[in-house]
Amino acid sequence: MALALAGGCKKAEPPPERGPAAVTVAKPLVREVTDWDVYPGRLAAAQSVAIRARVGGFVVEAPFHEGAVVKKGDLLFVIDERPYKVALDQATADLAQAQANARAAEDELRRIEPLRGTRAVAETEFVSARRAAEQARGAVQSAQAKVDAAKLDLEWCRVTAPITGKVSRIEVTPGNLITGGSAQGTLLTSITSVDPMYCYVNIDENAVRNYQRIYREQGRPSVREAGITCQLRIGADGPFDIEGKLDFVDNQVDPATGTLRCRGSFRNESGLLLPNFYAEMRIPGRGPYQALLVPEEAIGTTQAQRYVLTVGPDSKAQYRVVTVGEVREGLRAVEGIGPDDRVIVKGITALRPGAPVKADEVPVETLASRGLAATTGPTTRGTSTTAPAIGADGRGSPVAAPGVFGPANTKSGPAGAADPGRGTPAGTGGAGGGAGTGQQGGGVSPGGATGQGSPGGAGR
Repeated sequence: MALALAGGCKKAEPPPERGPAAVTVAKPLVREVTDWDVYPGRLAAAQSVAIRARVGGFVVEAPFHEGAVVKKGDLLFVIDERPYKVALDQATADLAQAQANARAAEDELRRIEPLRGTRAVAETEFVSARRAAEQARGAVQSAQAKVDAAKLDLEWCRVTAPITGKVSRIEVTPGNLITGGSAQGTLLTSITSVDPMYCYVNIDENAVRNYQRIYREQGRPSVREAGITCQLRIGADGPFDIEGKLDFVDNQVDPATGTLRCRGSFRNESGLLLPNFYAEMRIPGRGPYQALLVPEEAIGTTQAQRYVLTVGPDSKAQYRVVTVGEVREGLRAVEGIGPDDRVIVKGITALRPGAPVKADEVPVETLASRGLAATTGPTTRGTSTTAPAIGADGRGSPVAAPGVFGPANTKSGPAGAADPGRGTPAGTGGAGGGAGTGQQGGGVSPGGATGQGSPGGAGR
């Protein structure tokens, strides 16, 4: 009995210490890159014309295919010409009458003029003949102008395409009466040019000032002096595979929105780009500069910042705050580390700063080719404000972010009773540790859900 009691009083042996964690490391890939800034916008045709007739009348014919590409000068509509032919004939007759009157007046003036000095005719008679000849010449000019106007009206009965582009549907079918000659005339159809295609975007004034500073420091020409290369993609995803030029910047900032309107011009020989398509245009910002690229899996996130873990000379994990940039070649650009740093690219969730590691170094290019890195498009530079869920399982086993909340708690305590006040007290956390705080009926992990009877582990 005594031996049994004596044996029962022995202290449990401490668990064996864990050896260095095996991790995969890689040095960053160094590339010369340029940062691109992405702006949403809409496509617009370089030319757009609402087709209205310059004369009114009945529509006789519309000899074109709706939605087709028409060339400048192609016939679109024919308006009844008969009233305008009659008007031209009338104007032509009036011109002939005026010309006859002018010849008669000239003949009278030529008869009187030699007799002016012989006192055979009075001076007043000569003056009247000269004035009559001048009025007759004016009447001829007026009649000629009326003939020209009648010819124009007759010509305008045939409505032709003013530009080359894609024509819309027929708004007024043959047989309908239309009005013309003004901006309020009947709309017949519309034409939009196809090539090139514009994309208009609005850039906030803070970004405009930043571009001005970059261009001034790097000695780049302004947009107004030389077109700047820009790239386009249709929709909110996919590659920026259409290249063009930023050829226009407005002359003032819109005070209502605090933005400056800019325009990119893109070739559209295939005709696939259509006006009013939603598109995203990106323009070069900072760069070119030497960037360090690491796999996406190597980047951790906390509530305030992004970080990576590197292996120091003492073979221990080191916490490094980084700023992330765009994705290039399947790798994410980061700032805050050096080109010779060995970045832990696999296994960072189970590590804490200062923990010993056993590093297996691999070329970073192989990680991108194996698909371990994300391949998303460009993102806005800055730090993330999204933190991972910690202690979401509610059972005293939160996964804390390494180096911020302390080491991850990987052991569960004994289950507490369901009644309040009978749970097992939580462990004591060290500075920055990941220990839970005890509550009646369970433990709570920092930033996580309330535990259900299991305390957090002690932080070290």
